[in-house]
Amino acid sequence: MSRIAPKEDIERLRDLVSITDIVSQFVTLKNAGVGAAKGLCPFHDEKTPSFTVRESTGTFHCFGCGEGGDVFTFIMKINGVDFPESLEIVAQKIGYSISYKEVFERARSDKDTQITRSRVLLANKRASGYFFSQFQSTEAQTAREMMYNRKFTDEDCARFGVGYAPRGSNNLVQYMQDAGFTRPELEAAGLVTITARGILDRFQGRLIWPIRDTAGDILGFGARKLYDDDFFDAKYLNTSETRVYKKSSVLYGVDLARKQIGKTHSCVIVEGYTDVMAMHLAGIDTAVATCGTSFGSDHVKIIRRLMGDTDYSASLSTTSSFQKRSGKVIFTFDGDEAGLNAAMKAFSGDQSFVTQTYIAIVPGGMDPCDLRIQNGNLALKNLVDAAIPMFEFAIQVVIQDHDITTSEGRVGATRSAALIIATIKDRALRPEYARILAGKVGVPIKTVQEEIKAAMHILQSNSLQAAVDQQIQLRPKKQQSDLRTLVSSQLLSLVLQFPQKVDADKFLELESDYFVNPFLRKIFSRIVELGGVDIGKSLKSKAWIDLIGEDFDQNERNLLIRLSTFLVPIAQDNQVPTLSDELIDKIIEYALSSRTTDIKQEIRALKVTNADYREKFKKLMDLELMIKSRSQK
Repeated sequence: MSRIAPKEDIERLRDLVSITDIVSQFVTLKNAGVGAAKGLCPFHDEKTPSFTVRESTGTFHCFGCGEGGDVFTFIMKINGVDFPESLEIVAQKIGYSISYKEVFERARSDKDTQITRSRVLLANKRASGYFFSQFQSTEAQTAREMMYNRKFTDEDCARFGVGYAPRGSNNLVQYMQDAGFTRPELEAAGLVTITARGILDRFQGRLIWPIRDTAGDILGFGARKLYDDDFFDAKYLNTSETRVYKKSSVLYGVDLARKQIGKTHSCVIVEGYTDVMAMHLAGIDTAVATCGTSFGSDHVKIIRRLMGDTDYSASLSTTSSFQKRSGKVIFTFDGDEAGLNAAMKAFSGDQSFVTQTYIAIVPGGMDPCDLRIQNGNLALKNLVDAAIPMFEFAIQVVIQDHDITTSEGRVGATRSAALIIATIKDRALRPEYARILAGKVGVPIKTVQEEIKAAMHILQSNSLQAAVDQQIQLRPKKQQSDLRTLVSSQLLSLVLQFPQKVDADKFLELESDYFVNPFLRKIFSRIVELGGVDIGKSLKSKAWIDLIGEDFDQNERNLLIRLSTFLVPIAQDNQVPTLSDELIDKIIEYALSSRTTDIKQEIRALKVTNADYREKFKKLMDLELMIKSRSQK
């Protein structure tokens, strides 16, 4: 037996439902004349609105990509479901009950046996209710105390649907099965983990946040670790990828922020669940956060559609209601080094928006939730109000990486910041940022303009993304975990800038595998291939760098140029010989130490009687003698 919806019910639904109301849950629509509304198409990326909805006919059409149809077509397309399921979704949204007819079927196809999207969403809704009910249980005391310590009340937690997953292997499984859900349905919703022990709750002993879409449907969950003996080590655990939960295209809090984002044409992007809560409770009700992943292109598309982030002036008259808007997208980050690096990565997506983007850095290494705890709601409002334009922030960061009290530092800072200015698509902004840079670094505006022109030449055959990536890849990191890469970078910076001051024979004591970073290894190998450092002593700096990067691709050449501008830790160039010798010794020391560790591990895995044991043991002794000999020099 299977169910079919009567034709009269389909027609009745089509008459009752407002296509404008349904579409508005996913796209911000604005009046575009009698009986029509426009917005950014959700089915392709665009900056000028070509997606039109006509309430009188109950249809939509995009003049950009050609997609069109009625409300059922829209639901099928936006949710990736078939026609019967689109009927059910529309009916649920307006509370209409379909009088299904049961009919005999000759054969049941694979598609018929698939678990529907509606069933997955219903499972998530039921599970959320269970988690919410458990939040006030005796066992959840630790969870409640954690939220209380973050200055959230029971009412605050209820507002955001915060819940608790009890400890134990199958509390949720039992509850859901008693409610009529099957094992395949629980798997499809990502609520369980399948192990050798059987079907287990995915979330055990954790704080729970439901993650919804713009329409308010629960797509999945985020869970915070509470106990040391948790089944998973991760501090935060999210629903695994399902047919409804795609971490690259979900935003926590978007259901609560949707209307205000559309109304104010602005959005505040934070990093965590409690940060979203803190912002909303402080009256900043446009805040959203990513869920277990960095901010990406799919997130951009969601926010642009909700904001109505469009360049309306490009195609419409100034008398139209579609004027280019002065909204804001504000990214907030912790004020520590990791937060600064994350902010620089966000810079790569800046020009995906038409509206201007801003950065707000929370002081003292705090996140927005910490700031609210320490200084109250007003501090969050002040934080957002004090946000600075993304480009200005990026320029400040790269300037901080250089000592502008020195000539070398000013040159390096100017070159690095000029590369950022060269990537600005809005040409009208470039002169203003050039003046800002000249003032901050203390160089003539003409010098800045020349560097911007040179940077634009470099970028002609390169993408904006690659240009931003090189800023991120080669930006000095204060908390560098891999000292071998840091020391190698410093040495090669000296070789690129001062080849005449580096001992050529000592440089050749190095071997290519001493460089753990592939790009740095390639530079070293290229220098050796050319004949060593001596070749650079007879060349001008630019010719030396061009020769090394002759066979490099465009991105590698850009990275090479960036490396050649690094400010090395010397006050005068007569200190180069001593520093380069020290760096070479340090690289060799790290490499020999790493080889020693590797051989020791190999020896431990062998029996004394193994034929390779004696050979490896001899290598170990030779290495240790070499290390000892070098240390006595």
